[in-house]
Amino acid sequence: MKGVNQKKHVELIETTRNGIPTFRLLCDDKLMAEFFDSWAYKLAKKQKYRTVRTYCYQVCTFLNYIYEVVEQNGDLTTLLLMDAIDSFESYLAFGVDSESEMASNAAKALGSKNLSGSSIETHVAAVNRFIDASEELRKGLMQLEGAGYINNTVTSSFPLTISRYEASTASVKAAIKANSWLAG
Repeated sequence: MKGVNQKKHVELIETTRNGIPTFRLLCDDKLMAEFFDSWAYKLAKKQKYRTVRTYCYQVCTFLNYIYEVVEQNGDLTTLLLMDAIDSFESYLAFGVDSESEMASNAAKALGSKNLSGSSIETHVAAVNRFIDASEELRKGLMQLEGAGYINNTVTSSFPLTISRYEASTASVKAAIKANSWLAG
């Protein structure tokens, strides 16, 4: 079960846009798919292909995790999203053995990760970059709404949240150190 996804809510396909290799997100949420596609394309214009591929697959892992948490816990609220983000590193480091019930349950459905410290670092970097971009979109939409150009109609089942940084717990840091030759 380790490292093998049993279930997928979103998937990636490789594509080319204006001659630049990039990735597209396949999911039921049209706004999320369009946002991801735009984010990936902008990233592809600035970064090497390997970085783009790595970041896109890592954000895809994150989105599958979030969608699984939502499926197991009901509607996505800001509080549930914050809890899920807080448990994501534990999901990556410990999988089904995570002390976080949320992370452990998601790993049971998606497959256990048990990643090394350096892999967790790149996952967090990719996700942070994606969340920062989504926060910029959220701010832009709020400005457009405030100016009366758009209305407050829900267009996505995935709320865009305020980005935030959380320090790793002692158990996650210990797992990173134990599983990373570099950190060791």
